[in-house]
Amino acid sequence: MRAEVMLGRTDWREALAAAVPFQRVAAQALGNALEAAVRLRGLIAGMCLAIANSRDWGEEELIEAVARHGYGDGGAVSRLDLLPFSGSEAVPLLLTPTVGSVESEGVSLLARVVQARQSGLLVFDNFDTAHPLVQQHLLDGARRGRVFDYRGRDLHVRSFVAVFLLKSIRRTRPLGFRPQSRTLQDGRDFALSGVDAAVALAPPDEHGAADTVLPQTIERFKDETGVDVNLSAGAQEFLRQLPANEGLSTYRERVSRLLAEAAAEALAQDSPGGGRVEIELRGERLKARCIASGGATK
Repeated sequence: MRAEVMLGRTDWREALAAAVPFQRVAAQALGNALEAAVRLRGLIAGMCLAIANSRDWGEEELIEAVARHGYGDGGAVSRLDLLPFSGSEAVPLLLTPTVGSVESEGVSLLARVVQARQSGLLVFDNFDTAHPLVQQHLLDGARRGRVFDYRGRDLHVRSFVAVFLLKSIRRTRPLGFRPQSRTLQDGRDFALSGVDAAVALAPPDEHGAADTVLPQTIERFKDETGVDVNLSAGAQEFLRQLPANEGLSTYRERVSRLLAEAAAEALAQDSPGGGRVEIELRGERLKARCIASGGATK
């Protein structure tokens, strides 16, 4: 997949919109920027993207879609949460070796995150909460493709797509120190220089979001638990009607919890032993039963 990444893909706009249809405007805006980079430079590595998302309205789905389409792997993501780096001591905490086993190796927190993968998406969560010096260091470094640690070693971020996640656009201080601003796709401005594209996620239509997120959550539940669950149409519609506009992570957690509770009740009575768990809606509750591999109910 490395060769394909370096050559670049040209079908970003529609691919991202199809992957995250409940954030179609933002997905197309990111897709336009990625396609422009491919036409100009032949690759997406080295790009800087900003996503403003006051709630969990689809940023994870967008990140996974970019990683999957560009790198062939939705998990090609390295993350660093900048929430702890809001104070004046933030820069040395981020760039110098941390206390513990890695200190003797001279490895900083930032270096560990970057070196975890050779390429992919480099995501900075809660970027707008970080100290301005941290913001400037990461923005300038990502834009140049050269971020240095405390010893002056290049961390080689040029092989990544940097993604800056912001939880709030209203701020008491500007992001970074440069005067230019980037206009969000919905018309709002915020002072963030050096990014190739900036989008603000809007509250999704909750049932439209559920149509996309529910199948992903079911498959993730299967992978994480090893339980082969099959939902009736009624059970799927019941889960699809759960509120999703408060945040998709909350929605995913609630769906997973309901699936786990239903499956656990059935498994407590009898193990499926290589079969599957059928889940259906009875009244206002999900009920499950174990189906043997031959098809008989256990």
